[in-house]
Amino acid sequence: MGRSRIDVDTSAWPVVVITPHGEASDAQYLEMFRKIEDLWKRKEKFLTITDTRFTSVGSARQRQLIGDWMKKNESLTNQYSLGSIIILSSAIVRGALTAINWIAQPSVPSVYVATPEEAYDRARRLLVVQGLDPNVVRRLHRTG
Repeated sequence: MGRSRIDVDTSAWPVVVITPHGEASDAQYLEMFRKIEDLWKRKEKFLTITDTRFTSVGSARQRQLIGDWMKKNESLTNQYSLGSIIILSSAIVRGALTAINWIAQPSVPSVYVATPEEAYDRARRLLVVQGLDPNVVRRLHRTG
């Protein structure tokens, strides 16, 4: 467990990259929530890219923690989120989640992609639509 962690990278603000590594503990999820709550204190909108390529699904308890936290903080998410881009290796999972979003649209735009490059491209486009500088993405992807 020593190598498991959840990184929250704000170096390309207003793009925030969340990257879980290994099998994160409940405490690590709670710390990630605290970091996101601190970002809301900036009172600025931001876009989240979550890179799931280096982790597993997580325990039922962790999925419950995430669900409860999302419900509790829905109004803040709606207020400060420009959207969510999730990097998922599995085409089947991406397709299933996309289909679910067609039926039950999330309160903030959510997109599922296969690679970081796709995520960065989507992030640039979304930032342009929002009137924000898309060049911040270059901090994440040197050829961006």
